[in-house]
Amino acid sequence: MLPSKHQFSGIRQFVKDKPVRFGLKLWVLACSVTGYTYDFFVYLGKKRTTLFDKSKGLGYNVVFQLIRYLFQQGYTCILFVDSFYTTAHLVKDLFENHVYFVGTMKTNSLPASLKDIKDWERVSTRGDFRWVREGDFVTVQWRDSRTVTAISSIHCGSDVGTCTRTLQGRTGWKKKCLKQPKLIYDYNQGMGGVDLSDQLLSKYSCYIRTKFHWWKVLFFHCFDIMVVNSYIIFKEYVKMFPDSVSDTVGTLGQLEFRESIIRSLLNIENAKESNVSDVCVPEFLEKRLRCSFCYGEAELFGHPLQNERTQIFCSKCQVPLCLKKDWNCFSKWHSPEHQDVRKWVHNHGRKRKLN
Repeated sequence: MLPSKHQFSGIRQFVKDKPVRFGLKLWVLACSVTGYTYDFFVYLGKKRTTLFDKSKGLGYNVVFQLIRYLFQQGYTCILFVDSFYTTAHLVKDLFENHVYFVGTMKTNSLPASLKDIKDWERVSTRGDFRWVREGDFVTVQWRDSRTVTAISSIHCGSDVGTCTRTLQGRTGWKKKCLKQPKLIYDYNQGMGGVDLSDQLLSKYSCYIRTKFHWWKVLFFHCFDIMVVNSYIIFKEYVKMFPDSVSDTVGTLGQLEFRESIIRSLLNIENAKESNVSDVCVPEFLEKRLRCSFCYGEAELFGHPLQNERTQIFCSKCQVPLCLKKDWNCFSKWHSPEHQDVRKWVHNHGRKRKLN
């Protein structure tokens, strides 16, 4: 969910059980290792959303629209999803397109031999599991604090690992090592891709609170995705070629990476190494002197000479200049329109020490 309480867009959603209840709902495909966002699109609502196969449900259409560009790319692709998307049609069609599937299942879509969950929980203990294979797919049911069922097209049902859980005994709470199917372990490890992507995006977000311009929220979110994806690629490049970058550049965080993009776009080499003396900054004098711009303009164009004196001077040009609310010679001096006055002062003006 992209947080926003805008009005009049027609695509704002309300999800009661989400941490962000109001906003734009995005369907996202992200890398489970790095958090790189491969693709996303906006949910337009029940009536506006176009489904290419309505008979197979919303979850099926969302997954195929996001992952269609990863079909038959020549490398192993494993898709991790939750129970909202898992259907028998989805698992089969993805396998035909050489995409492996790992996801949890709802109770209404379980195989017939695994539907007696309540009866099985009476005779099983925490850490027990059972599995069944149907063709190329294996379904594993594991008893933890509650029963979890997952399906996979790449695992074996008999592959088992261990996990640590804190259980209550007669003498208090103790840690105990339990059996855990390899399918469940891999699912827990690979399911955090979208969460990792959201974490990176929310760290230094460009989010703008707006009530009417809903498109700005989506535009700046797209901008955040581009920056975060660039940062992820940069970090992967540093891992692959550590000798090609300096130690300082290789340890950049996301904030420093964003600052480097800004400096590059503004053509600033390094803000910390820039010399303040190269910038025209008004500073104060200990004594009052005649304004060089007023004097030069009067002598050049024959205007009446101003008798007022100033305590302001330019740190770079080293000339005294008036700087008032209604009389700003500092701005006039540095403007291209008064270049002739500057030349006259440099050629004919009296050279003097300011301090």
